Amino acid sequence: MNRVNPPKYPLRFFRWFCHPDYVEDIEGDLLERFEKRQSRLFFTLDVLRLFRPGIIKDFEGSQKLNYYGMLKYNLKVALRGFFRFKASFLINLIGLSSGLLCVFLIYLWVNSEMTIDKFHANDERLYQVKQNINIINKVETIDAAPALLSKVLKEELPGVENATAIIPHGTYGTGGIVQFEDKRLKVMDQFATETFFEVFSFPLKKGLPHQVLADKQNVVLSEDLAIKLFGKEVDPIGKQIVWEKRGKTKTYFVSGVFENVPANSTLQFNLVFSLENFLDRYPHIRDWGNSDPRTFIVLDENADAAVINNKINKLIKQKWEGYRHSFLVQKFSEIYLYGTYENGLPQKGRMQYVEIFSIIAAFILLIACINFMNLSTARASRRLKEIGVKKSMGVSRFSIGIQFVFEAFLLSLFSLIVALTVVQFFLPVFNRIVDKNLTLHVDLQFLSVCGIVLLAVTLLAGSYPALYLSGFKPIQILKGKMTNSLSDLWIRKGLVIFQFCATSLLISSVLVITSQIDYIMNKNLGYDKEQVIYFNTDGNIDENSSTFIHELKKIPGVENAALFGHDLLGDKGMTTGLSWEGKDPEAKIRFANLEIGYDLIETFGMEMVQGRSYSNAFGDESAKIILNEKAIEVMGLEDPIGKTIKIWRRDREIIGVVKNFHLESLHDEILPCFMQYYPELSSVIIRIHPQNQLETIAQIEELYLQFNPELGFNFRFFDQEYEALYKSEMQMSNLSQSFAIIAIIISCLGLFGLVTFTAEKRQKEIGIRKVLGASVRQLMVLLSADFMKLIFISILISAPVSYFLVRSWISSFVYRIDLNISYFLAAGLLSIAIALLTISTQTIKTAAANPVDSLKDQ
Repeated sequence: MNRVNPPKYPLRFFRWFCHPDYVEDIEGDLLERFEKRQSRLFFTLDVLRLFRPGIIKDFEGSQKLNYYGMLKYNLKVALRGFFRFKASFLINLIGLSSGLLCVFLIYLWVNSEMTIDKFHANDERLYQVKQNINIINKVETIDAAPALLSKVLKEELPGVENATAIIPHGTYGTGGIVQFEDKRLKVMDQFATETFFEVFSFPLKKGLPHQVLADKQNVVLSEDLAIKLFGKEVDPIGKQIVWEKRGKTKTYFVSGVFENVPANSTLQFNLVFSLENFLDRYPHIRDWGNSDPRTFIVLDENADAAVINNKINKLIKQKWEGYRHSFLVQKFSEIYLYGTYENGLPQKGRMQYVEIFSIIAAFILLIACINFMNLSTARASRRLKEIGVKKSMGVSRFSIGIQFVFEAFLLSLFSLIVALTVVQFFLPVFNRIVDKNLTLHVDLQFLSVCGIVLLAVTLLAGSYPALYLSGFKPIQILKGKMTNSLSDLWIRKGLVIFQFCATSLLISSVLVITSQIDYIMNKNLGYDKEQVIYFNTDGNIDENSSTFIHELKKIPGVENAALFGHDLLGDKGMTTGLSWEGKDPEAKIRFANLEIGYDLIETFGMEMVQGRSYSNAFGDESAKIILNEKAIEVMGLEDPIGKTIKIWRRDREIIGVVKNFHLESLHDEILPCFMQYYPELSSVIIRIHPQNQLETIAQIEELYLQFNPELGFNFRFFDQEYEALYKSEMQMSNLSQSFAIIAIIISCLGLFGLVTFTAEKRQKEIGIRKVLGASVRQLMVLLSADFMKLIFISILISAPVSYFLVRSWISSFVYRIDLNISYFLAAGLLSIAIALLTISTQTIKTAAANPVDSLKDQ
């Protein structure tokens, strides 16, 4: 049998770390155990188990390390340093606290964004089926899908475990009214197939997921709505309620109660009906050629989404003869963040802002850490004797480095405590800025983030000063020959340049974003959005809308009023069902469809370029149509007034052409659009006179309550809703401005600290120059010149970077400002002005000082 030798590397490792007094005895025992077992693996494990305090030798010297004493000593030295150099300590504390404040605010916001729709049990397998519609020169992606699709996918497509279809709240007008006995409440309705509560995780407190929507007469209520209707003590199951919408009423029976929909759900509703009720009301939607419901599927455990996507398209082409578009499956919880599309593929929507602000947080924290590094290394001369004495006494470079890292840790800990305290007080203001309800909830995840951030800041801020300061040679220090090397100076200059690059980049970005938002808010939209309010035709108003509009117009201060089925903020119908003489039979042109009442065009202040608008003076207008200029252009019609076109195979006479107006956000082009007259619609639009608005609205409310005494009057200003259309952009603008200010403050603090220290070092030189006749202005230039050079370099570097970044963002708008050099020039000049102001506060003081005092102090 061959003899097995013990592994040499574990044996060498043992001899290296083991205390000399124990090596011989322990090694003998190890070899004896190895002889018995003949296992190299067990020998290695035995060595590793011996690597513990009590056996490990003292690497610092012959004495055993006193870790508690060393910690106590480092703590005492650090605190003394903080109290001795108060200005440096405060600059670093304020800078790091501000950086950490930004980090935690952005963390709370990003965490909120990343958890939207993530709470569903089937999250990893839950997908929405979208349609890619091929139109002229592009592909448009829409949420809607045929009502038949979910059932076909569930029953006939392998790999699909479950499926549901819904009509979300807001489709075909806003929610209706539910009534129980003498209680009438406005609600947010939703229609869904019977599998809805199996596909989505909206937990039922009463009822079974597969039963609650099995019958068309069933309705499922939220917990809050059930309490409002029936009280806490009453079991709502089996109770009968009356549902009223668009002038029609129907009786339903409560079959279940679900927990209130969480705030991080994009689907918001408080009662659910069977989808069959909606399809009974709009039977044309049952056809493959009509798309209104949203379809969601749950894939099998091992199913591949790309494969399922291909299978869906093949299956639908078999079912839907002549279908020339395609379907796309997208993970449901990703739609909120990846909700924009280009050529039928998901692109970064809000995810772009999540990434941008995460980078901003990192930059601001890095700027704050740079302050600490710069001030620590610049002020090294104050600690040279301390380092020299310690090194001459035998203290290792490692121990000195640990001391400086510990100081960085202590400062980071203080900054963390200050930052979290400020976050707690500032959070209500921040919530108003981002329109959220964020809370500082201390849990394991948050504590982990705090720990990671604290460790990162400690290492980032403390590692370079520790390596730099601990590397000085004691002989040079004690002889007074230690000076800053050229490389050290360039590192500090490079850090200053980086700071102001990031700051200039933020300033230029804020200028561009603010200008684009101003452009959006003030652009001529083709209608006047100011002084317009709107609300829903609830209850009795829906049945008596003509009378209500007539009475509205009598109120002093009401300039005009009309009914409307949409809102010009993206709520519109879309169809390819138009045909006209000379149309290419192969062309598929999508038109926006708006349903309007009399005087809608006049109420919004739109301009008719040909013909007339709808008027009750001409009798029944349901067979007439009004087009916008874009529609006339794509149709190639000349002299359109009086011509007949077909919409869904019905003849319509063109009576007017309206000047182009925006139907949705400025991210999109103006669409070809047609308007149809309908006598009953879901919204009332009112233009009020700018004077005495409160009195006018009070009279409108009084009239509303005459029709609906049990319901509350809720109205919205149209211009505010228009602003809400750019919620993401407005948030980005507000956050960018706030964080740019913080970045400027942090950078200026660092610059102020460096200028102060430089002035202190050159105090004797300045005194001599003043004695020799140098003026205050010359001394200011002398002290400022080096720093201003760095600022100029940072501006030259940041300008092209800023241009490419903001150009990428602004290109998402079809209608946008001209991105010219003035924005970057203004950002540069602002950076220079801020830097000069910061530098001058100290240089003027130093240059104006009495030279006699300066020379005496030396």
